[in-house]
Amino acid sequence: MEREKQRIRKLAGFHALVPGNRLPIVKINPHDWSTQEAIQSILQTIKSRILVLCHGHTYAKKPYIPKDVIYLDINPIARPDVIGDIRHTGFMARFPENYFDEVYLTYLPPPGPFHKRNLNIYYGVQRLLRPGGRLKSLYIYQMLARNPITTKDMIEKIIKESTKEIFSDAVVSGVMTIFVK
Repeated sequence: MEREKQRIRKLAGFHALVPGNRLPIVKINPHDWSTQEAIQSILQTIKSRILVLCHGHTYAKKPYIPKDVIYLDINPIARPDVIGDIRHTGFMARFPENYFDEVYLTYLPPPGPFHKRNLNIYYGVQRLLRPGGRLKSLYIYQMLARNPITTKDMIEKIIKESTKEIFSDAVVSGVMTIFVK
């Protein structure tokens, strides 16, 4: 695991991080993504069954995310435990099926949470979750809260934009459970 962390730090290079500012984006190639062997090593080292997408050790800790989790991000400056693209089904297949109890989605690539372009994320997460596992997000709830719509309208929007997918509208302490496997 330590070797993978060193490799990710090297990919990130040196960047001065200014508190409150967004992290600079470092473009990496698919061959720089974490290998299946590196991911297996991390899963054996970090016993947590919680995966946090689009987040890393550089970001401020989110109070709703438990400690001792595995971070995954495409930007090495975020200093994730695993580096890769959550929209790429081939990359997500490097994780074991039915492994995680919870997956947190802290941010999401554009254009929107339920846009067809991002559906691969939900398919990938569904494969990773064990039966009864949950996908949760504060970010999606905040996005929806910025454009106030009723729960009924939100569910209709989700169904319309995501075709046949079924999502939950349960919100506890601002954290939305998007679906339960």
